[in-house]
Amino acid sequence: MGSSAAAYVNTAACCCDSDELEAEPMVVPSVFAPGVESAPYEAPEPETLPDASKTGSGLQGLALAQPLEPTPSMEWPGFEKGRCPSYSSSSPGFLVRLERTPEAKALGMRVDFNDGRKLQIVRISGGLVGLHNESASTGNHISVGDFIVDVNGITGDAGAMMSALKQTSALCLKVVPAMTFSVLVEGGQLGVTFIHDPESTSLLVARVDGGAIGKYNSTAPDEKQVRAFDRICCVNGVVGTADSLLTALRDSGRLALQITRPRA
Repeated sequence: MGSSAAAYVNTAACCCDSDELEAEPMVVPSVFAPGVESAPYEAPEPETLPDASKTGSGLQGLALAQPLEPTPSMEWPGFEKGRCPSYSSSSPGFLVRLERTPEAKALGMRVDFNDGRKLQIVRISGGLVGLHNESASTGNHISVGDFIVDVNGITGDAGAMMSALKQTSALCLKVVPAMTFSVLVEGGQLGVTFIHDPESTSLLVARVDGGAIGKYNSTAPDEKQVRAFDRICCVNGVVGTADSLLTALRDSGRLALQITRPRA
């Protein structure tokens, strides 16, 4: 990776088309680094990234032609009354109520759930999300880059959240906008392990092991330190697929990075 080397986990992409209901099996990833052909991936402690062999690929299309029959365990009490259960006013983000009908079944968004705990919206293409945005106030508008941290009361388990999105007609989502900050580092070993899919729009930070990022963290304020589960969404002005971000990391010395995470 040249002067900005970093290890990264490359997972097999699996993006469902609009009529697909389930993901294809993914390939268990390996870690790649300069001079290392293959090494087992060790998730950071105490927070653990998902077991790639169990979670499937990190990208899922959510424009469904036919949702599965809802199960009672996935429906929230109170939704029958046409509302989402309340949250503490101090909790960041906003609630979105979506309900599939025979005429409108597609959610119209694509999400990245590589970190195993939450979903990041990487594309919006109409559907129920688009209909919501047409009438939503500015503060309740769903945007690319936002994070879904709760689906019908399910939190901290991206796989279960995905199942609820697929299998439930009445949905209540907790959406948290992203916060973004800049990081400037000089050349040398970057000291970061990434997880990504080829069609991801960011690089998920799995671990920081010293290097240029570790040096940056040693003087940065706590809220702007790069940590596990952060995402690099821009490298020296380059945005796009994870592969394009990795290329920019390899080909650059001094790096201007944009880091994104859910707003606190």
